[in-house]
Amino acid sequence: MKHLPEKTIIKIFSFIDSHYFPILYYILKSLSFLKYPPSKGQLNDLLCWAARKRDKDLCYLAKKWGATNFNKMITEAARAGDKYLCQLAKKWGATDFNGMLFNAAAGGHEHLFDLVKEWKKYCNPKTILHGAAFGGHGHLCYSIKDKVIALGTSYLEENMNKMLFWAAKGGHEHLCYQAIEWGAKNLTEMLRGAAEGGHEYLCYLAKDIGGNDILWFSDMLYHATKGGHENLCRLAKDWEKSDKFHFDHMLCVATENNHKHICYLAKEWGADDFKSMLSIASRNDYTELCCLAKEWGPKRFSPEDIQQMVLYNACKNNNMKLCYLAKEWGAWNFNNMLFYAAEYGHEELCYLAKKWGATNFNNMLQIAAEEGHEHICRLAKRWGANSFDKMLYRALKSKHKHLCSLAVKWGGEDVFDLLSNELNHYYESHQKLFCDSCFNS
Repeated sequence: MKHLPEKTIIKIFSFIDSHYFPILYYILKSLSFLKYPPSKGQLNDLLCWAARKRDKDLCYLAKKWGATNFNKMITEAARAGDKYLCQLAKKWGATDFNGMLFNAAAGGHEHLFDLVKEWKKYCNPKTILHGAAFGGHGHLCYSIKDKVIALGTSYLEENMNKMLFWAAKGGHEHLCYQAIEWGAKNLTEMLRGAAEGGHEYLCYLAKDIGGNDILWFSDMLYHATKGGHENLCRLAKDWEKSDKFHFDHMLCVATENNHKHICYLAKEWGADDFKSMLSIASRNDYTELCCLAKEWGPKRFSPEDIQQMVLYNACKNNNMKLCYLAKEWGAWNFNNMLFYAAEYGHEELCYLAKKWGATNFNNMLQIAAEEGHEHICRLAKRWGANSFDKMLYRALKSKHKHLCSLAVKWGGEDVFDLLSNELNHYYESHQKLFCDSCFNS
């Protein structure tokens, strides 16, 4: 396959939704030369997709482009049963071994239990029970049951209630009955799990067994929203006769989980907290939902809101499209944008901020030194930054030795005056405490 020009690929990535990654899967495999990933959120989605498909080459490629969510990678690899990718995720910094154990059990991959035990020194039996219930592996539930009981009878009902939740979420009716037989009593857990998993018949079953009096249909709405199941959201609203629902909260949950159709439903039912929606969408790198929030509440957002929420999160997530939108929506302080981009080490966005008029390269140099981004420090110097004393001070505080050497090489030396000033300021602000301590001694 012929490679597309780098700028073309960057443009495609900047304007595409992560839901379409499966379609681009084979195209992406052929592209190994991108220097600037357009969006960290999209690349983390790509990394997870690659782990789910057990494609190590694409995992390497996603990491090369800037993906960092290795905890999610290890859980996806465990669900797929890929030992090599689990080891690779750990090597890259993954630490969520409980999530790995749960997903290994959900996938029925018992060979990964030993790996978790080697890394964590302990395999929690209740994690295996809940994962196996979610995956529908009854034999694994039976084999681990005695170890769960051995954890203590005081926790037995709680563990079985959670088993009921996960069995219902996975759509496994026989394991729901098994959990009830083993001590689960909270039928609301079954309702929650069934709603989140999208299993309408299990919602009806939970309602039939539990009755209206002990079930929380507001919880059902929350979990149906989280799972993105519109039919169950409507069902929960029909079943709940009292006015317990908070549709603004529903809107926020739908946004957090990137369910556009549920956002429309929440708005239809009266939700209007579009400021929170914009904040959550920009934080999670959901560009499409940011546009929707701005469309629904244009009069609610000041330029300061756009500056502090959208532009900051766009720089944090390296989302160029959202930076352009923030500018279009009224963001004006591109020195702040330069600072944010330098803080997170995104060189391409530094260039964009400079293009739009940013000039505070000394602040750019100092925050880059504090965060350990040498390439941004060099860029700031090339653009005229000269506060090398403060660069040395920031690098010393953050213990970045290589940047300390670089600052000294460039001329930084009066760092002791800065440290002395900080100590004097600290003493003055805590003078009463120091005097009291001396007096009491």
